[in-house]
Amino acid sequence: MPRLARWLIKTALLCLAMALALGAVRAGQMSGVLPGSAAPLWLPQLHLLTVGWLTQLIFGVAFWLFPTPDRGLASARLVWVAYGALNTGLLLRLACEPTALPAPLCRWGLVASALLQWTASLLFVLHFWCRVRPK
Repeated sequence: MPRLARWLIKTALLCLAMALALGAVRAGQMSGVLPGSAAPLWLPQLHLLTVGWLTQLIFGVAFWLFPTPDRGLASARLVWVAYGALNTGLLLRLACEPTALPAPLCRWGLVASALLQWTASLLFVLHFWCRVRPK
């Protein structure tokens, strides 16, 4: 298995573990065992599951299983940049969504997060587009 695929899959598993931990905290808050409201942690948990775990796992397995490119834009460097952008965007989202940071800072953080994740997705598509070959 290529090193990049291992990094993508291991990071996806880490995001799954973090999402499950957030779910346990939310369950404790909803049952009254832990203080605080569970509502602010809902979206970070959802992003960890969908972007952090599911999307990253799909990209990791696709990178592993798709045919190796002969040429073109399908270089591993492109996927490393996409990996960094996706996870930086996810971390930014986790930091800005449930916190009490000043509103303008949170807004710009969420905009930057969305742009980073969107860019990462486009880079993954660009990379895999070259790897899908006709018979």
